[in-house]
Amino acid sequence: MSSPKISVIIPTFNAEKTIAKALDSILFQAFSNYEILVLDGKSADGTLEIIKSYAEKNECITWLSKKDDGIYDAMNNGIKKAKGDWIIFMGSDDSFFSDDVLLRVNNAIGENKASRMIYGNVHLNKSIGFENESLVYGGEFHTRRILYANICHQSIFYHQSLFQELGVFNTKYKLLADWDFNLRCFNLANPHYLDIIVSNYFVGSTSAQNVDDLFKKDLVQNMVFTYPYSYRHNFFQFRKRGLLNLFFKQLRFLQIGKAWKVFRVFFFQLWPFRFLPFG
Repeated sequence: MSSPKISVIIPTFNAEKTIAKALDSILFQAFSNYEILVLDGKSADGTLEIIKSYAEKNECITWLSKKDDGIYDAMNNGIKKAKGDWIIFMGSDDSFFSDDVLLRVNNAIGENKASRMIYGNVHLNKSIGFENESLVYGGEFHTRRILYANICHQSIFYHQSLFQELGVFNTKYKLLADWDFNLRCFNLANPHYLDIIVSNYFVGSTSAQNVDDLFKKDLVQNMVFTYPYSYRHNFFQFRKRGLLNLFFKQLRFLQIGKAWKVFRVFFFQLWPFRFLPFG
């Protein structure tokens, strides 16, 4: 059987100092059934010249340069153009950790045919806010852990069917749209953890902040209406005020069905035997 094709999507903007390293880390892979999609946001430095020079020598590279609405908009544009069975997103300052990453992921895909999400770890390069020069972040996630910590998208290989089924990244979340998507898909994707370092992940100032006020504001609402979690989940136990606010909001807009759904969650969290297994 032929190996599945992997699409590596790289958004870029003024990345002339780092894009060559990112591309080289893909081109030097022992696995060869991949494509590289570079989505540039109209860089004003030498980024495009570097991308063009690589594309001229490597047919697997496709690029597009146009104004976008941020990194997640560029990633969404890449999803639309991707021809691979699996998709991974890398930053223009990231790189694969070793030259056998795609080969090992390909083997994991073959061994875990029911999984639509294969993920590993990332090697964090120090930028700000870290005591050590470098750290490895990741480990295995479960339905509770992913509510409080995200999986770096530089370590995740998504089956393309997830985007067809659940849609693309929600661009209203400027910093954490990938976390939003992971919460939408994690309980549906039969995820498989592969204990390898997938990428070198450069933690810049924006990434280190990891603050997205709108994402935080919508979390309770999304847990009730969007993310595939049970109303029995203990996540809601310490968010009764948020549930009440959401309940009255739905009533105010005459969303009776949604108001009832919120009320059911709230009522269950008051019940003395609420502590059931996570759903």
